[in-house]
Amino acid sequence: MRPRVASLALCAPQPRRAVLAGLVDELDVRELPLDGYGLRLLDYTDVECRLPMTLDSYLRYMLSETNVDNAIARGAGSAEEVREWCRGTLEPVFANGEVSVVIPGHIATLGRPSPARLS
Repeated sequence: MRPRVASLALCAPQPRRAVLAGLVDELDVRELPLDGYGLRLLDYTDVECRLPMTLDSYLRYMLSETNVDNAIARGAGSAEEVREWCRGTLEPVFANGEVSVVIPGHIATLGRPSPARLS
C-alpha cells in the first residue's frame, strides 16, 4: 500500500527571513554575498524529506515553529486555543490515520578558496 502524501501548506511556516545588513529579504544561500566573507558556494541541491506523521506528531512539529510563538506573543490566542484550532483544521487531513508529510529543504556546501588562489 502506497503511503498518502499530504500537502500541508496551510500550516507551513513563512520563508525564513534574514537580517544581513539589509542585503537579503529571504534567506536563500544562493543569493547571499558569500564572497564578502571569503566563501563561495561549491554545491547546492534541493531535497524533500518525507516523514510519516500522525496528527499528534504533526501538531507537535508545527506548534514548535517560531511564527506560532510569535502569534501567541502578539495575542492571537493562547497556546491551547492555537493547538485546538490547528487540531480541528487538520483532523480531516489525518482522518484515515498517518500521512507522509513532505518537508522541503536544501543541502549547500560552502568553501573557502585555497591559499594558492588568494595570491
